[in-house]
Order: sequence, then C-alpha cells, then structure tokens
Amino acid sequence: MNAWIQQIANNGMSLDIYGTICTAGTVISACYSLYHGWKIGLKKWRVFVVLPVIVLFMAWFQSFIFPFLRVIQKNHFLGIETATNSIVRVFVFVPLVCFVLAKVLRTRWSLVCDGVALYPLLRSGISQLACIFPGCCRGYPCSWGVYNIKIQETCFPTPILETVLTLGIFFFLVIRTKRKHYVSDGTLFPLMMVLYGAMRFVCELLRDNEKILIGISAVGLHALFMCIVGLVALRKIKRKHRIVNSKEQNDI
Repeated sequence: MNAWIQQIANNGMSLDIYGTICTAGTVISACYSLYHGWKIGLKKWRVFVVLPVIVLFMAWFQSFIFPFLRVIQKNHFLGIETATNSIVRVFVFVPLVCFVLAKVLRTRWSLVCDGVALYPLLRSGISQLACIFPGCCRGYPCSWGVYNIKIQETCFPTPILETVLTLGIFFFLVIRTKRKHYVSDGTLFPLMMVLYGAMRFVCELLRDNEKILIGISAVGLHALFMCIVGLVALRKIKRKHRIVNSKEQNDI
C-alpha cells in the first residue's frame, strides 16, 4: 500500500483520488439514506426533499466555516496554529436543520432526525479513508503503518482505524434499526452522536495534530461536545417515553 500511495503522489494524483473517494462516499451515503428514510417512516416525497437539503447543508457548512478557522489560525486564538476543517463540526447542527424541515413539511422532528441519522455517519466512514492519499490526517510516526506524503514517514493508520470503527458503528445502528422494525423513537440520531463522538474523541488522541487543551485537539473537543449533546438528548427522550408510558398505563 505504501508504494502505491507514493506512486500516486509522484504522479500528482493524490487530490484527485481524495476527491473521487469523497464524492463516492457522498453518493453511496445519499443513496442508502434515501432507502433508510423511507423504511423508517418518512414518506417518499419528504425523503427526496429532506435528504438533498442535508447533503447540501453539510457541504455548505464546511465551506462556510473554513474562513473563520483561517482567521483563528492567523490570530493564534487560544494558541491555535492550524486550521483543520472537519465533518465532526457539522454533526450537531444537522438536527437544527431537521427541526426547520420538520416544521415546513409538517412532520415529527424526531422522525426527520432519525431518517437522516445514518447519512453523515456513512459519509464520514467512507470519506475518511481518502485522507491517506493527501496525508491530511495522520497518526504519530512509527516504524510501521501508512506512508504519509506530507512528512514522508510511516505513521499510525488513524484514517483506516477510523473508517473501520465508523463503519462498525454504522452496521450496528443498521442492525439495531432493523431489529426495532424501523420504528422511529427519536433515539437513532443522538445514539449515533454518542457512539461516533466517543470513537472520534479517542481516535483524535492517536492523531499527530495540534493539541490545544490538556492534550486534546480542537476536533477532539468538538467530538466530546457531540457525545455530551447526544447523551443529554437520549436522556430527555427516554424520560419523555417513560412519562408517556406511565400515563398510558394509568389510563388503562
């Protein structure tokens, strides 16, 4: 693999391969999410409205936030020297877009969230693998691992590890949803944030990137925040379900 990565870099094709994999990840994730949204209870016409909006929003948000990251880098805010744009920053904002879509389409907010929950997860899982070619994401240098064209050393293969773990979370949630007979209870999106956020937080500790707070990178802090938001949402949803079930039992 390392010889292949070096050959691609020598031919000036690293960014082309990166773009191809990321585009494929977007297409594959969107196609699966169309099916998933329909199975979980969204009407087909609503799925064809909701999903393109989410896809475009995620792409737009990453482009929108990058200039602000460059300003932070330029002014060394909190001592930050790098401007790393990551999909992790987008996750927590997706439910807010879903809330607007739910109001416009007159459907449940939780249903819209559950309907698109697997799109960012699968997209991240596939696209992360692309990072081994331009070398934008890397683990700490070691005597074995994946060759990184930026520092011209072999590094711990964090992109491959994150791809495997992310896809593992994806398949776990797919199986869980299937076992629940595709019934939307509002827990899928927050559970995804908890699992992905916790996984990404740990993986960020293995990355050779700028640490800004007690050994944690900026993206690691975002991942931790995502996990906490997911836990709070899960607790509130389960509490709401208990209250509803209690009232139903009292009525009986």
